Amino acid sequence: MKIKVDKEEYERLLERVYCLEEEFRHSHDYMYKNWKWTRESLYEMMEDYFKTQCMTVMVKRDKNIIVGEVRENAMNNLFKENKK
Repeated sequence: MKIKVDKEEYERLLERVYCLEEEFRHSHDYMYKNWKWTRESLYEMMEDYFKTQCMTVMVKRDKNIIVGEVRENAMNNLFKENKK
């Protein structure tokens, strides 16, 4: 089964294929040339993420310690008032 394609459509298809190949080549070259920059930025993003996560854990831990100390002081004050 043969499919007939007119000459104009064929030329348009060839042009589209050529444009797609150029876009791919350009993006591939760009990624290859900037791989070092990309890798460094990835490491920076990972470092920022872990730094933020560590800060979140530290804040939660400090908050729990402070809340515990406040509760301890409140309980001590309550029982001291009851003894008088």
